[in-house]
Amino acid sequence: GHDSFRNGQEWAIQRCLEQKRSLLVAPTGFGKSLCYALPAALMEGVCVVVSPLISLIQDQLRSLPPRIPAATLSGSISASKTAAILDDIVRKRLKILFVSPERLTSPAFRRLFNLTWNPETKTKERKFPEISLLCIDEAHCISQWAHNFRPCFLRFKGFLKIMKPKSILAITATAGPRVIADIGQTLDINNHEERLAVLSGILTRSISKKHDKKRPYAGKLSKGSVIVYVWRQKDTEAVAESIVAAGVSGGVVVYHGGMDATARAKSQSRFMRGKARIVVATVAFGLGIDKADIIGVIHLYLSNSPEHYLQEIGRAGRDGRPA
Repeated sequence: GHDSFRNGQEWAIQRCLEQKRSLLVAPTGFGKSLCYALPAALMEGVCVVVSPLISLIQDQLRSLPPRIPAATLSGSISASKTAAILDDIVRKRLKILFVSPERLTSPAFRRLFNLTWNPETKTKERKFPEISLLCIDEAHCISQWAHNFRPCFLRFKGFLKIMKPKSILAITATAGPRVIADIGQTLDINNHEERLAVLSGILTRSISKKHDKKRPYAGKLSKGSVIVYVWRQKDTEAVAESIVAAGVSGGVVVYHGGMDATARAKSQSRFMRGKARIVVATVAFGLGIDKADIIGVIHLYLSNSPEHYLQEIGRAGRDGRPA
């Protein structure tokens, strides 16, 4: 257990319990899931967590305590499973529901909020229970300025009036001024008191006096899991071949948006299971990656912005050790 909160966690949790709207910008590996899981367990109603990746949703489900009943309507689930989850929602058996932004803004999901006549109370009521907290994970995807913007968020603001959540918490590790403005406009989080950026302790200064021009990877790829970011898709193959030629052990895979879904899933699986120690990738790789033993992130190009750079290097050092 822990005897204290990390900087920013208590602030976010308290604001959720006070039924306020908040934006938390915190580094990857900060423990942001506690900021919605604890209020969800304490508040009446169901917490809806909007997450952009199915793999990330599955990781979040696995990490929740067994005492907090949760489910997801995203991914390839059967019709019978979907019906069972919807029944659990209506009967208020769930405390947390994970959905993708596309599922959340779909017509089928919106119908759950339609008013129907209840003969017992003789009033019109919606099937979906009261939303205690609406949490948007990876909230930078709301912004059109973000490199992984999700167009379905354009319909999000109007849907908020239908959902009527008690409180809203937007969480991200990547948010520059333009992205913050977009998030604030969509979720009506416009006051500085409603935002908190936890940026201390992310970077430390380190200077290497040695530089081997003949072996540019010497020492940097010798141990631990490593991500090497490149600019173009074709560079992934070239850099991977050069790493193998340099005699670096542990296995190398490539990952980029031009690969089909099966190939990408295979590369990611090999890296996550430790079958390949190094992945050479474009920025398509990174969102939702939670691997504790990543010891280094190497950039062979200049990131688009400081926010993108922080997002990418945030994959490393999740076990608390220097990376």
